[in-house]
Amino acid sequence: MKQPFSNISDPGKLIKDELKERGISQKEFAKAVGVGQSHLSDILSGRRRITLSFAIKTEELLGFSSHSLMGLQTANDIANKENSVSNPELEAKLAIEEIDRVVSVKTLLKFAKSKLKTNTDKLNLLCNLYGLGKDASEYVEKLSTGCYRKSACTGMDKIMISTWVIMAYAVSRTITPAGKFELDRMPEACNHVASALHENAPNIMFNLQRLLSDYGIGLLRVDKVERASIDGYSFFRAGIPYIALTCRYDRIDNLAFTIMHELGHIALGHTNESHSQLNLDIRSYDEEYEDKLENEANRFASDILIPMDLWQFAPTMVWNPIVIQSRYTKWARSKRLNPWIVLGRLSYETGIYKFCSDESRKINGGKEVCHELKA
Repeated sequence: MKQPFSNISDPGKLIKDELKERGISQKEFAKAVGVGQSHLSDILSGRRRITLSFAIKTEELLGFSSHSLMGLQTANDIANKENSVSNPELEAKLAIEEIDRVVSVKTLLKFAKSKLKTNTDKLNLLCNLYGLGKDASEYVEKLSTGCYRKSACTGMDKIMISTWVIMAYAVSRTITPAGKFELDRMPEACNHVASALHENAPNIMFNLQRLLSDYGIGLLRVDKVERASIDGYSFFRAGIPYIALTCRYDRIDNLAFTIMHELGHIALGHTNESHSQLNLDIRSYDEEYEDKLENEANRFASDILIPMDLWQFAPTMVWNPIVIQSRYTKWARSKRLNPWIVLGRLSYETGIYKFCSDESRKINGGKEVCHELKA
């Protein structure tokens, strides 16, 4: 039975060299031993330990003694532990690599405008500013409970979504609402917010922040990150509900629907101390995908912004976008509703999006409000 080479101390490197020598692809070997390709890649690069079951399967396929492989792993663990004790920078580097598996460390450091050079200082920042340490994976999972669904779309990268969630949560620590949150006041709060959205007055984001703050709700805006098509995020921290927005579309109808959607999650009890909700781009979802909570929040948002006792008397539908826009704009103004919020609901319900936009569709003073972190 083949034995490990004496000059190699890492079992992953030993296996990697053997695969190369035999012309076996990592994809083929991963399938043969029953692990994912990324899992195998971590083993071969020394980022992940081998397990006994993996060693046994490797013995069957390559002829290496599973006993010897596990012995190498133990020796490697001891060596790494000794090195980390004598080298804090190496220990910090390894810790940062672990964190980088669940969130983008580069993005977090950039968001904090960090110019730190040493791994030790970077790790301290990640821990103190973002709450990321040895249990980074568990911490991220806790904040993102119920938020994710697998998707192949570029705007649904789980690591980047997790990164933005961590950014939003960190920003929330800098914001404390003036009032006390009371669930039974949510209908009143939602109606006030809906009125403000229909007005789209100057500095609307500042006005919405102050308005929700009086109701004990924190509102923040955090710019989107790449490969994460997020509109909004609602969560609780220390008994306080927060809503984070990206405002990635500078349109009042998108803002109105997103913020009322997140308020719906809070009012309906979907978002609570143990459960958060992300508003992801619905166009990135599979057509067959249905989510009961999302559908409830969608209905809540639509009905608060335009009550059914008004909407049922909206103009008769035709299939000419120019005529539709003219009729619904006139009807919206007669009901003191924002025409673009009305047209936005119409688009959502009918799939008709070809309306001629103008300056009145833009958020009136949204870009001025964007929260940041400084290390």
